[in-house]
Amino acid sequence: HEVWARIEAELGPAVRHIGLTVPEGDFSELDDVFAEHGAIPRDGPRVNVRSEDTLGEFFDQARERSFSWTWRIDPDLLRSGLDAVETWARDRYGDDLDTVGSQMQMVWRIYDLP
Repeated sequence: HEVWARIEAELGPAVRHIGLTVPEGDFSELDDVFAEHGAIPRDGPRVNVRSEDTLGEFFDQARERSFSWTWRIDPDLLRSGLDAVETWARDRYGDDLDTVGSQMQMVWRIYDLP
């Protein structure tokens, strides 16, 4: 989360994913849309996911514009922003960014249809 917050701070709102954002598990907006069609929401499983991709690989892939969030950003701005965030990450986590993976929790939401 820290790295992504730094990327947003450097590159601005253009890096945000297009579509619905579910802040901190608040599914109310999505639930309301599904409810309009008769669906009944319920919690699904929470799954811990560990990525073996390192921060070094992430920065390389972002510079190659592999992620859709990079496509809307001027190439020079993207490069300079990623350089700044990578410098910060090296200061924060150490020079060897190839030893840092990531972990997140994937939250599933289930909608039962009538």
